[in-house]
Amino acid sequence: MKEVGQVTAIDGGTARIRFKRSSACQKCGAWMMSQSQQEMFLNVENTLQAAEGDWVKVDIESPMLIKASLITYIFPLVMLILGLVAGYFLNEAAHITANSEVVAAIGGLLFVAVSYGVIRLLEPRFRKTRGFTPRMIERAEEPPELQIENGEDTQNTDN
Repeated sequence: MKEVGQVTAIDGGTARIRFKRSSACQKCGAWMMSQSQQEMFLNVENTLQAAEGDWVKVDIESPMLIKASLITYIFPLVMLILGLVAGYFLNEAAHITANSEVVAAIGGLLFVAVSYGVIRLLEPRFRKTRGFTPRMIERAEEPPELQIENGEDTQNTDN
């Protein structure tokens, strides 16, 4: 997935980049939303030595984006289900309470908490894997709004 954004700040070797919100990346956990929800911000290693105000293309590999989504969303969901089942059968076997659903719910919540703990512990390893990290790939000549308008104008003049 490639997006074009504008560098808004430089902090050491990291650039903060502002993107116009697109439908392809509405719910990605890597993006920090602005208050208006129309713009997104992302901190990226400044490999192109971009300056504040420059426009750059940022890429995150699609297979890695899918893997990141699976780790972030599917793993906790699977752990929730396992926790519910484990809690239910634990209560049935040990007769902890008369209500197995309560123990199942507690088991589910505990397993979800463990899953987020595991993800948090593995985060440094994921950060070292270049595919999980968005990266600058090239400088862009013009803002994304102009690129879109130019494309629409070209299509309209062909009619």
